[in-house]
Amino acid sequence: MEDKNQILLNFILNDPKHLKKHIDTLSPFKSQKKNQKPLNQKALFKGNFYCYYKQNNQYKNFYFELYPNLILKYNDKNKTPSAEYLLLQYCQIFQESEVLGESVAFTIILETENEICRLITDKYQQHKLWSKCIRKYCRVPNFLGRYKVDCRIYEHFYRCIDKKKRIYSAN
Repeated sequence: MEDKNQILLNFILNDPKHLKKHIDTLSPFKSQKKNQKPLNQKALFKGNFYCYYKQNNQYKNFYFELYPNLILKYNDKNKTPSAEYLLLQYCQIFQESEVLGESVAFTIILETENEICRLITDKYQQHKLWSKCIRKYCRVPNFLGRYKVDCRIYEHFYRCIDKKKRIYSAN
């Protein structure tokens, strides 16, 4: 059943009608100059997602590792050296789901100022865990609408209060 879902997802994502809306978007992933992997840290999550691949103009299944404030993208599980990275502190996160034939595609959208990355999977549990963890490191959309900045604790570190008078810290 899972192979059938993967084949269906791959077929629909690479359909020319579906690709039209993603061809002009730039990828926020940057090539590594050296090993960006954080020292002495284990990956929070590891898994496969479909992501738009500009060189082939199609969606491709990539292997991702999530670290605090960092996502590493590999071509396969063997972790070939041509990895790319994305710093999450500059991204806003959005989510959407789309019905594709008999299955549902769950999408995590990471957006910087003019670049968009879509991580697509057909596994709801994987989508839920990754998006919850990624949200901790991304910028919150409409931050000032949700929170009131109370005071500055340190440089780039603030105390914030939400509508229910709960206190948070933010940088």
